[in-house]
Amino acid sequence: YRYGGYGQNQEIDLGPAVATLKNNVDLKKTKIGRNFPRNTKVNPAAMKKLGLSYPPFVFPGTTMMAPSLWFGVSTSSTKTHSDCCDNFAVMITGTKRWTVAPPSEGRLIKPKCNGGLCWGNRLEHADEHAYTPAMKKLRDMTQLVSFDLNPGEMLYLPAGWFHHIENVGPTIMVNYWSKAKPFFQQVLDGDAE
Repeated sequence: YRYGGYGQNQEIDLGPAVATLKNNVDLKKTKIGRNFPRNTKVNPAAMKKLGLSYPPFVFPGTTMMAPSLWFGVSTSSTKTHSDCCDNFAVMITGTKRWTVAPPSEGRLIKPKCNGGLCWGNRLEHADEHAYTPAMKKLRDMTQLVSFDLNPGEMLYLPAGWFHHIENVGPTIMVNYWSKAKPFFQQVLDGDAE
């Protein structure tokens, strides 16, 4: 699967990726792509074929980015970070274990930001996989909540919330980011209907 996703009218054959996940084969990278799409933008035609639609709980007129389709095996995880935009994550198959922390915990995590993404390098793994004494101590001092996101469930994660994600087996997830200012800000500003 090519890096950078696919064009507006290009078809994506997900059969080989699903077979790779079914066998729980680790992600393999080459010069031109991967053996399954880690993070692939999905065009509207592909969303329709997959039976997906945009999240139902958004303010009218909210502009959303193109959704991303995430494939992962049991050995993959995403290090602690926060996003600039509201995030709606929908599990298609498998289970992801999320560990989240409110933006106020940035005082402890001290993220390094680049663009709209802030990485919590001091707390890469905000779960039982924290591997240094300093990371374990920071994890224990940080206000964290862990939960599983299962097939058919949707998570709304507000902009700025830190999150670490661990696959509990092979997974497929789609997520949507808003392009608008965060929903909580729209409510506070009186922009919400």
